[in-house]
Amino acid sequence: MDVPRKKYFISYLPDWIALILFGVIGAAFTFLKPFDREFSINDKSIQHQFKSDSVPFWLAVVICYIVPVIAIVIICLFVKRSFYNMHIGILAITLAQVITLTFTNIIKNMVGRHRPDFIARCKPDLSKINMASAFSIPLNTTILSDPTLSFFTNTICTNQDKNVLHDGMRSFPSGHSSASFCGLFFFSLYLAGALSLYDRKGYAAKAIIFVIPLLVASVIAVSRTSDYRHHWQDVTVGGLLGMVVAYFVYYVYYPKLSSSSCNSPYYQRFSDTEYRSHDEEEEFADFNSNSRQN
Repeated sequence: MDVPRKKYFISYLPDWIALILFGVIGAAFTFLKPFDREFSINDKSIQHQFKSDSVPFWLAVVICYIVPVIAIVIICLFVKRSFYNMHIGILAITLAQVITLTFTNIIKNMVGRHRPDFIARCKPDLSKINMASAFSIPLNTTILSDPTLSFFTNTICTNQDKNVLHDGMRSFPSGHSSASFCGLFFFSLYLAGALSLYDRKGYAAKAIIFVIPLLVASVIAVSRTSDYRHHWQDVTVGGLLGMVVAYFVYYVYYPKLSSSSCNSPYYQRFSDTEYRSHDEEEEFADFNSNSRQN
């Protein structure tokens, strides 16, 4: 490995370390018990059925992270032929997702909002409900009294699967929505830069390519309401959170889309003699050649 390559590796190593550490913090919150917010069994917004996901978590990860990363790699391999551009693209979208999911997980646990299907997850103990409502009904009854003023915590729940129960208390904001809009809005910005969307030539095809990822993100987000996994506020705030983080991170690494150099990331960490232009087709091949020799 030559000196510039060593400097490049050392320069970006702290970025990846910080990213991983921040991600570990966010992931740790998925193992903590969320805030046990009081609820009313008369709240119809949390009385929906418990059903399977239209877009499972693994599929959401593939759509909003794996697919954009693969697309970035292909663009950089066969169009830009730039290892630097590829690395920055992967680093930036990964950082955006880590920040988004960390914020999402922390807020979910602190808010403790119940999902629309929470009552079905909870499987409340009717005897405890009636006892709290000052009704003396036999324990084996199927009659549910109407505790007009009573609020309960999850202590009335009989579901022994704590993962299912606690997940039902993490409605706000929507993780599917925040992750989808983060990854796919970032990808839209990346495509806009790669295609020079604002080059003042006004190609409709470029605009359509830009909005397609956003359409996919919208479909994923809306599916969370039809699955009764989230309230509309959860999806809206999650989407806004993801887009804000994606916008912020993109412009940490890339110039404005109106810039003539919008199709390449910043390289101010290196001098012109150390940085090989992204537009030189031999750059990526030269990098591979050096890697094999070392």
